Amino acid sequence: QREYRPHITLARLRSDKPVDIGAFLTPLENLEFGASYVRDLVLIASELTKDGPVYRVVRRFALGEG
Repeated sequence: QREYRPHITLARLRSDKPVDIGAFLTPLENLEFGASYVRDLVLIASELTKDGPVYRVVRRFALGEG
């Protein structure tokens, strides 16, 4: 069992074609999640396989100092 890591799933798409996720995010632009300390933002792609999901780091963004 893996350690829990807080995360936000922006979208889960079932397409191999590029998709503009802006249409999905626009209704959420005023949603508040409260305050948290965030060191970095990691964009992760997941591929669903017959053996379960496989996760791949696409890019990591450092936020602030730390």
